[in-house]
Amino acid sequence: FVQLDPPICRSKILDCAQYQKEDGNTLRSWVPIDRRNYRDGATWLLQTVTAYIKETADKSILDEKVGYFESDVVETLFEHCIRAIEFLYREVGEHGLCLWGGGDWNDSFDGAGLQMIGESVWLSIATIKSTNDFNELLSWLGKEDLIKKYTEKRDKMTENIYKYGWNEDHFIYGINDWHERVGSYDTPTGRLFLNPQTWAVLAHIADDEQKLMDLVEDELSCDFGYVQQKPCYTTPDPHVGRISYFGKGFYENGSVYNHGVAFKIVADCVAGRGNMAYKTIKMMLATNPKNKDSGVEPYALCNMYFGPENETRKGEAPMHWITGTSSWMFRGIVEYLIGVRAEFDGLLIDPRLPDGWDSTKITRSYRNAVYNIEIVRGNDKKVTVDGRAVDGNIVPAFNDGKAHEVTVYIN
Repeated sequence: FVQLDPPICRSKILDCAQYQKEDGNTLRSWVPIDRRNYRDGATWLLQTVTAYIKETADKSILDEKVGYFESDVVETLFEHCIRAIEFLYREVGEHGLCLWGGGDWNDSFDGAGLQMIGESVWLSIATIKSTNDFNELLSWLGKEDLIKKYTEKRDKMTENIYKYGWNEDHFIYGINDWHERVGSYDTPTGRLFLNPQTWAVLAHIADDEQKLMDLVEDELSCDFGYVQQKPCYTTPDPHVGRISYFGKGFYENGSVYNHGVAFKIVADCVAGRGNMAYKTIKMMLATNPKNKDSGVEPYALCNMYFGPENETRKGEAPMHWITGTSSWMFRGIVEYLIGVRAEFDGLLIDPRLPDGWDSTKITRSYRNAVYNIEIVRGNDKKVTVDGRAVDGNIVPAFNDGKAHEVTVYIN
């Protein structure tokens, strides 16, 4: 919603914030109320608020007063953000990583952390990403003391991620209540997961982004995308939860879970791999000739394709309309492949066009102005706005109600 309809986005952020608890965690959902102890909501609050203000420069939203769930306390949205980031760094286990609780983004890991001992490496990596985003907002607001505080916490957690969450050539998913490493080569199933690798790139903590993304290509790809994990779980395991009770290739147990694959598209672009991002987009679409019988309408994105380890229904697509894939696919294409995204001081244009794309055009509304942007391959890298060259690749926020012609030359 951020760039499509900022006023609706503003109202939705404030509406959602009232379902944050005083401890900084959030409800998983509230239609109906879901009290299960999922732990990733705070990361999304920080990322979303930052993205909204980059789009609008509307810092007044931070002063809006919002209550907490089942509480008489009312605070500003900025104070909600502080409670969110404090929760993420306070609620850690013995390894200094985020407690897993009842689950994180992968809600089928609903048995790994119920005793509040297990720690999620993915959630810890997502916390690093959210801290980076929030620090950008804090810098724009001039709150240097808070930047120092959260940078120190971020750096310590990053150290712990490598110390306890690295396994030979990849990041594990987590450490469960029984001190077993989930997503490591120590186990016969569930040895390698997609999201910790892609989010390590998004969080800028991967020592070698290319090597990590090469591992994803080599180990997790199939004809119609990238599996969430491999090998599939084959027997129920209460130490991890529901994920192991699904048949092979069903849902999070080794399917091509497209919401996670869309994260991969963004990670490809962040790592400068536009060709791989474009390849991934084409693999996910209903028009993929290698998966022409998936059942997806040609204008839709599905939640998942049953994975290649499934013996009877691989490539089949259930749940075409119940998915977070579409929003991240939109971001992957518009903000990262084409590379037009909002920053605090203007519109950044940082394309990752695949080979064979000599040019592309996009029209973007941004802060009460329209930007007609053309990206062209040429000999010299430069940006012109209304015929005049500008320094760097950030186009100013004109906020003048007019249309502006932008040409971006890339090698």
